[in-house]
Amino acid sequence: MTSGGLLKLYQTLWAPYYDAVMRTLGAAGVILPIGDPHHGQPGATTFSTKGGEQVTFTWSEAPRAFDTVLDLTDPVSFQGIMPLVTFNGTDEEADTPDAAFWTRGDGANDSAMSLGAWVNVTGGHASIILARFDNTLAAEVREWRFLIDGNDNLEFQTFDESANVGAQRISDAAVPTGVWILVVATYDGTGGADAMGTSGSVADNGTLYVDGEIIASTANDSGAYVAMEDLSAPTTFAHRLLGGVTQLFGGSMIGGPLGPFFTPKELSSGEVRGLYDLGRAALGL
Repeated sequence: MTSGGLLKLYQTLWAPYYDAVMRTLGAAGVILPIGDPHHGQPGATTFSTKGGEQVTFTWSEAPRAFDTVLDLTDPVSFQGIMPLVTFNGTDEEADTPDAAFWTRGDGANDSAMSLGAWVNVTGGHASIILARFDNTLAAEVREWRFLIDGNDNLEFQTFDESANVGAQRISDAAVPTGVWILVVATYDGTGGADAMGTSGSVADNGTLYVDGEIIASTANDSGAYVAMEDLSAPTTFAHRLLGGVTQLFGGSMIGGPLGPFFTPKELSSGEVRGLYDLGRAALGL
């Protein structure tokens, strides 16, 4: 196949996947379609979202300059028919300026949200997927974070900055590393002292999924927690700022129509399963 022919072939197949994912996420949801040149060329330092909110993320450097180069003429930059981006875990990431779209609390009440990504992590260190969480400033700005932690547990946390406490769901067991998995967190926006629900429950106000299935997780709530607040944090992709140290994602993520996503609603278990089944077919898993 001629140089670039592989990409052109795959692009002809992507439209139904975009449509299917956006129907699930809803009109306000967004996909981060990394690796899709229609939303950011490999040599560009920015990419744009697809969906209800059009925002621009700025890369730390163009993916063509990553340690593992994004080269859409090379089959190794694809899994199945989808592009993939590999992050070195040290200095490759992106962020977008503060926007109200990403905020899911007003200081008194939380609102629902869901987010997820197809990932293949190296494991053994905290790999941030998406976050609004910066405690390096004199006035800390912490809203939420979604990551695989240093013990390879899946974690989703919301944070009440005024009370200086978080509400967290963390998986009871490590997630698989070195293989492709779909990780998803959903939150119904309950807020308050039981924001994430009953400790030890597998499905509650906050729910974690791996490969379309609810996984056992523990809620760590605080009686002082009220709600997230509308703060001025940037939304960070593949990194977050913590105590002066930038924690970054190590491994690969699928992009294009199956790129990381965010939606201001609680996805149902059936919708999460549908996203997994859709992705498994496209990725050849």
